[in-house]
Amino acid sequence: MWRSLFLCSVATSMLWSVDAYRIEQGCALVEGAPFVLLRKFTKENTTYYFGAHTSTLKTALFSHFTPAPCDPSCPYETLKAQALQNNHPINGGITQGKPHGMALTIDMCPSSKSGFEAHFYETLTHYRSGMPIGVSITGRWIMQHRVAFEQLFAWEKSGALAISWINHGMNHPYDAKIEVAHNFINLPHVEFDAEVIELEKMLFDLGVLPSIFYRFAGLVANEKAHEKLISHYGLIPLGSQAWLAKEQEAKNGSIILVHGNRNEPQGITKALELLKTNPSIISIEALLR
Repeated sequence: MWRSLFLCSVATSMLWSVDAYRIEQGCALVEGAPFVLLRKFTKENTTYYFGAHTSTLKTALFSHFTPAPCDPSCPYETLKAQALQNNHPINGGITQGKPHGMALTIDMCPSSKSGFEAHFYETLTHYRSGMPIGVSITGRWIMQHRVAFEQLFAWEKSGALAISWINHGMNHPYDAKIEVAHNFINLPHVEFDAEVIELEKMLFDLGVLPSIFYRFAGLVANEKAHEKLISHYGLIPLGSQAWLAKEQEAKNGSIILVHGNRNEPQGITKALELLKTNPSIISIEALLR
C-alpha cells in the first residue's frame, strides 16, 4: 500500500532529492499494524518514515503513525538477536532460514562486464507470476549499468518479479591484491556509514523501497561494523550457506547466493538446474520469519 508513494522514473538526476535524512528508532502502529521505525527523511517538502512490520519483516514508507511499545519477542527482534550472536567476520549474521522453502538472492556487485544476466532474470519472470527474489544491489553497479537497473525495476513495477532489495553497499570496495579477511569494508579509509546510508538514499531517490537486509561485500565484516549495522541502523546482515558458484549445496532452508552481474556464470547455470527440480522458492522475509 505504501510502495506507490515513491514509484518514479529512474531516469531522473542522480542528485539526491531526499533531505534531512536521519536514523529513527522506536516502535509504532501504522494503520493498526506493528512497525519498527528505522529512518526519517523529507522529499519534496513532505516528511516520510521508513520502517518494517515486526512480524512480516516487510518494509514500508508512511507519513503518520501512533507510538507504541516494542515487543521484544516479535520476529524482527528475534532475528536481530540471532544476527548479533553470529558475528563471525566472514559470512556472519543470518546464513539460513527455517526449513519451509528456499530464498534466492542475487548479488549485483560492481562489474566491468557490460549488461547483466538478463536471460536468467527473464527465466525467473516465467517461472511463476511475481517470482520472489532478493537482489543485493550496490550503488556503483546502478551507476555503471543504468539500463540494466531500469529493466530490473520495470520487472518489479509490472509484478513480474517480487524483489526484496538488499543493501549491498554504495561502493562495494575491493582490492585484488589484499587477502579476503582484510579486504572489502576492512580496507583503509572505507567509510562504512556511507556504504549503508548513501545506498539507502539513492534507492529512495530512485523510487526503490529497501528491505531490512544488508549483505556485506564479499560476506566480509568486522565486529564493530556488524554490531553497528544491527543495533544502530536496525538492519539484518545476510549471509549464505548456499553460494552456488562455490559448490555449496542448496537445501530446504537455504539462502541461495548467485551473482547476476555476469561475474559467476557457473552459479547461474547451477541455479537454473535447481529451478528445474521445482523447489519451493519463497521470499527472504517468508524464509526468516
